[in-house]
Amino acid sequence: MDIFSELSRIFVNPELFTLDLNIREIEEILKQGSSREKKAAKIALALVKRKSVSIIKTKSFLNRIENPRDTDSFIVECSKDGYAVATQDQELKRRLASSVPRIVLRKKKFLALIG
Repeated sequence: MDIFSELSRIFVNPELFTLDLNIREIEEILKQGSSREKKAAKIALALVKRKSVSIIKTKSFLNRIENPRDTDSFIVECSKDGYAVATQDQELKRRLASSVPRIVLRKKKFLALIG
């Protein structure tokens, strides 16, 4: 499945964003992950560059976050500013308000928009 084509199916001209913390997490995996994790991390970074995914600086949210080391807290805070969140993380899904649009993988075949 092509995630980017699926996002274009759901949204007209989607603007894609990730957090600088997510990029740092991926870079850590490149340093310390298993060979399988490193391969996935390398692909993730290449896609961020190739698909022109914008990177949100988390410094702009520091005054709104209780635990600045918790990436999910930043994602929840960004969602309050109108961003949809793509995740398979069950804990993060629980933390997001029900009104937040969430993009999830269904049947390992397509993306669905919820909320």
